[in-house]
Amino acid sequence: MIIKETANIKNKKFISVSEAFAMSSVDGPGIRVIVFFQGCFINCAWCHSPHSKPSCSPLLFYEQSCSICMRCQTCKQNVHVFKDGKHILHREFCLQCGKCIDECPNSSVYKESGTLKLPTKKVTAQSLLLQLLPHISLCDGITLSGGEALLQDDTTAFLRLCKDKGIHTCVETSGLLESDCYAKALPFVDVWLFGLRVLTNNNSDFHTKKLIPNAQLIKNASKTIIPVIPLIPGVMDRDEVLAEMLLVLNVIDSDEIQLNPWNIFYDVYYKALGIETTFLKPVDKAIKQCEAKVRKFFKGKGYKLTNRKEDKK
Repeated sequence: MIIKETANIKNKKFISVSEAFAMSSVDGPGIRVIVFFQGCFINCAWCHSPHSKPSCSPLLFYEQSCSICMRCQTCKQNVHVFKDGKHILHREFCLQCGKCIDECPNSSVYKESGTLKLPTKKVTAQSLLLQLLPHISLCDGITLSGGEALLQDDTTAFLRLCKDKGIHTCVETSGLLESDCYAKALPFVDVWLFGLRVLTNNNSDFHTKKLIPNAQLIKNASKTIIPVIPLIPGVMDRDEVLAEMLLVLNVIDSDEIQLNPWNIFYDVYYKALGIETTFLKPVDKAIKQCEAKVRKFFKGKGYKLTNRKEDKK
């Protein structure tokens, strides 16, 4: 699904989004349209979408599909340099004008795949809804993901427009935002996919004291909460981590937990950004052991477990 960029009109408020998919069956109840929003401050060590952390994604480059035609050198900022048959990018000079994408025979601003890509699009809340309505009409609702969708000021306005149209809304969140962010959005959200990221780094402090009041706030508003556990080998399967997650689950008071398997495409965006991964990619054995241990632990506590498929991103 393509979200075209909107002209920068003075006095209009914009939302920064990276991608949207229709007919998703793993991002909330039923079949849904899911929109990925830019911006995240949490910095999880195992993040598989590093391009979504800033308010605007850097230029993505998929080297395997580059034909070394050098037409991208239409860029006058010296972003694209060719040396010894290699295509080297200096993203620090990039103005995000898109001229290199226009010239690249293997890329286009109108398709999701390609050698070069600027995924971030700025659209108004009204424009975004209009573009998504034909797809939403074929689905059970819309899910806002990210990044962290609620970090952007006009996300709540977009949710309000959705509710005015009678659209079922779902927001996926880490649960680690300030409570005000959740309070503002609460009237316009039907279901919350609430992350149980009690840890975001092997050596960081537990975030349980942040998660519990936010979960309580949402629960007090009589909203549906689906707790989500990312299956991070060596992290979420540790005994002390499982115990901390249980503390949050006791507040949520849900008998269902969604498990998000390790994303086997974890390193794709790191390669496209030309940066090193921040988390050691686990071997298949560790991935299976993590899921087995988490499943056994929560099944033993009487929880129903649902399994999300491999992430699309």
